[in-house]
Amino acid sequence: MRLLQVQESWTVDNNFMCTGAENGQYLALEMQFTTLPALADSSEGTYTFIGWELGALDASGAPFEEANAFSGLFCLDQSQQAPSEMQPGQTYTGWAVLDVPADVSAVTWTDLFDFTGEAPSYRWVLADQ
Repeated sequence: MRLLQVQESWTVDNNFMCTGAENGQYLALEMQFTTLPALADSSEGTYTFIGWELGALDASGAPFEEANAFSGLFCLDQSQQAPSEMQPGQTYTGWAVLDVPADVSAVTWTDLFDFTGEAPSYRWVLADQ
């Protein structure tokens, strides 16, 4: 997974389903997902992106507990969203939107359904973008 682009203070155009950012700002993230062919051998056979995997850190580096892309699903057209179901051996690109404080310092990704503790987690420091 790669973070391709970040748009801070992202605004919504003509979308009655998406209310204003409650936590300070919308942060739009263009993500690229590359699935491995071995995904076909897993019990699910596909990767499902929900948005709960994404999170954010505040200026002090502490997790901002209310951040996830699920709340921003209604802010994007379906054609802009990261696909919800991804097939093995493919590359997908799409956007996710987080409702975060203005002082957000990093974006995180964690596999919420990894109960083994072996799945990698990611952190992108926004100053590096």
